[in-house]
Amino acid sequence: MLADRLGVSQAYISLLERAVNPRIPPQDIMDQIHVLSGGEVEPNDFYSLSPLPHEMRKAG
Repeated sequence: MLADRLGVSQAYISLLERAVNPRIPPQDIMDQIHVLSGGEVEPNDFYSLSPLPHEMRKAG
């Protein structure tokens, strides 16, 4: 169970997973989730960012 592997409660995992007002975990938990998911879940996955307008993107 993910909660056990992270050393947190299942209720805390539910807070991370919910679609409305999800909780953003601290850096150490984010790092563990990234490792345990084999890189499938990345720290940016915890943030709802709007797409950057094309004119603001870095050329490259």
